[in-house]
Amino acid sequence: CAVRLGGGDEVLAFDCLVLATGSARAGHALAGALGHAIVPPVPSLFTLDARGAVAGGGEGLLAGLAGVSVKNAEVALRLSVPGKKKKRAVAQRGPLLVTHTGLSGPAALRLSAFAAREFHALGYNATVSVHWAPHAGTWEEVFEVLWRQTSRSPKRGVGTACPLVPGVDDAGASPIPRRLWARL
Repeated sequence: CAVRLGGGDEVLAFDCLVLATGSARAGHALAGALGHAIVPPVPSLFTLDARGAVAGGGEGLLAGLAGVSVKNAEVALRLSVPGKKKKRAVAQRGPLLVTHTGLSGPAALRLSAFAAREFHALGYNATVSVHWAPHAGTWEEVFEVLWRQTSRSPKRGVGTACPLVPGVDDAGASPIPRRLWARL
């Protein structure tokens, strides 16, 4: 690749050239003029809107939990793949925050970035699942732990303390906040 700078006589040669255009339409036009195919940009890095779960007239699963955060959750978007029975999942782990309008934090933002085209193709209307305790294993393993706890102590409810966490973190708090655990 050879580039002439500012219309002068000096020509610089490179093995490769990176043209970082961001969302500038002029940059896209320049790349197109150089023969590159342009993939239309789609929004990325957005919070996940879950107003029905957060508001829901006080009935939503996350109602009243704005401000609650989990240090390590897994957020996943499951997609149907034509011709296959099993769904493909795009998932991200990390801190997750319940907001007044849905979910935010590094895990939600990374999911929106890595699945930006999938969200766009779905018209930003999709079902996203949250595993609040991925450290405790799969959904089936979590169910087994809860079932064993219920079998050992049938009169003791699991709504007051999270049996999925054998201990507490360095700050003395459970990885799943009590208010969130009571809702789950």
